[in-house]
Amino acid sequence: FCYEELALFDPLAQHYQRRLGELYYSWGAGLGAAKAEPKYRRARKYFARSLELHKKDNARAATGLLLTCSAIKLQCRGAKPDGDDELNAALGQLAASHLTAAYERAAP
Repeated sequence: FCYEELALFDPLAQHYQRRLGELYYSWGAGLGAAKAEPKYRRARKYFARSLELHKKDNARAATGLLLTCSAIKLQCRGAKPDGDDELNAALGQLAASHLTAAYERAAP
């Protein structure tokens, strides 16, 4: 991907990280559950990095992170326990709190 090269060129540019997350999420959505999980995990990594770089007013990264964490839990993992479940839940809660804060700032 050329976006991966752009992210390497400027690793502090949150929009490249977010766009990579969106690409991997979309790529994973078109695959079966077994093949989608690695793509969703990479998407989660890029969305989390984008949110880390730009915490305020980054609703797209927070929404993507929340959707990706939900997809990993519901579509890929299901009821099967995984050592990654705690991290996935924590990142999902972080994304939800960012979105809640963004809505509170927009409409107090």
